[in-house]
Amino acid sequence: MLASEPPPKVYRLLTSWRLFALLFPALGLAFPALMAWALLTSSQPPGAGVLMIAIGSSLMVLIVSALLYYGVMNIRLVISPSGITYYSLGYQVRTSWDNIAGLGEAWTGRAWLKGLVLRQPAVEVDWWLRPGLKVFGPVVALRSGHPLSTRIIEPYSKIIPLGLFARDWPRSALGAAIRHYAPQAFAETPQ
Repeated sequence: MLASEPPPKVYRLLTSWRLFALLFPALGLAFPALMAWALLTSSQPPGAGVLMIAIGSSLMVLIVSALLYYGVMNIRLVISPSGITYYSLGYQVRTSWDNIAGLGEAWTGRAWLKGLVLRQPAVEVDWWLRPGLKVFGPVVALRSGHPLSTRIIEPYSKIIPLGLFARDWPRSALGAAIRHYAPQAFAETPQ
């Protein structure tokens, strides 16, 4: 970043999404509480094996729910003069402004995702997600009826969703920043 460049602007998830994310720690705490209640109200004292399973599964649920909450709360959009980066759970889409083709939609295999459409893919998968994609990618592909592929992240590689960060984003500060750096985004975009 040059000394004269403004600092990057970070856009966090809308409040509604951050409130939804609170379900993860709530469920993470509810599971051990229910497990403790079941053990305490049991007519017979639980054996050592049952206790180990209850404690182990409760710890696992607590850890996974905490990690999910942390991951969702770190979803963000970063805009700078050099480009735009969408940080999601397990991957980022990082691109320069000249790679923005316009506004549009991309089919993710489950739903249409609206946002900035890119000319070239710009996805970077986090180190911890790569092994999971190799293992579970074929399973997801078979279940969804799509061709067998470990590239289930591919639909996300050419789109940056914007509605997660601002309601009516074209008329918001986010829209103004995109209009400033990538006016071509607001031109008619072929799908």
